[in-house]
Amino acid sequence: MLLRGCDVSKWQGPINWKILWARGIRVVYIKTTEGTTGVDPTYAINLQRAEAAGFLIGKYHYFTNNLDPAQQAKNFCSIAKEVQLPPALDLESLLNLPKDLAVRALVWLQLVKEQFNMNPLVYSNPNMIKNYLPRYPQYLDLGMYPLWIAHYGVTSPQVDQPWFPFEWVGWQFTCKANGPFYGVSSLSLDLDVFDADFLGLSEVDFPN
Repeated sequence: MLLRGCDVSKWQGPINWKILWARGIRVVYIKTTEGTTGVDPTYAINLQRAEAAGFLIGKYHYFTNNLDPAQQAKNFCSIAKEVQLPPALDLESLLNLPKDLAVRALVWLQLVKEQFNMNPLVYSNPNMIKNYLPRYPQYLDLGMYPLWIAHYGVTSPQVDQPWFPFEWVGWQFTCKANGPFYGVSSLSLDLDVFDADFLGLSEVDFPN
């Protein structure tokens, strides 16, 4: 079973959570932190209101390639504090790519796994997965962590090593959904589907 979801950050502005729910969204991944000290300015209010509205909530960190991954993990854990769904590492930036990118990402993933006792997701896209990650030592080890893939304009996302043939647990299928239609202030919104069975959500009772 797939559950409809979205991911939000400061770029969405104020959100009408009742409208978002009415449009069938049930899972919301909220940007929490970035780099070693950054905190999304809308994280706290988005978390509070999403919880009050009954959404299933995930939290994600935007990875800054050239900054200390252990400090980035510390930043995320200190702000997230607790998690409902597996936390996610947003691994998409092509800026300041270091020679040990995969190793750095693995440090973050392992530390966050230890903190919350669950495997984090890796959020990325086919370009990063196919054309960049294979350049780095230990990139195949990223396949130990479930994939949340962003791939637009296709009927099924392209999955390459190190995740093939295990596929994905989350698919961001558009970044251009009509924002106001879904109750957000921005013109566009990222939409996703998530594997409910993998996330342990098959038996969830949603509020009316």
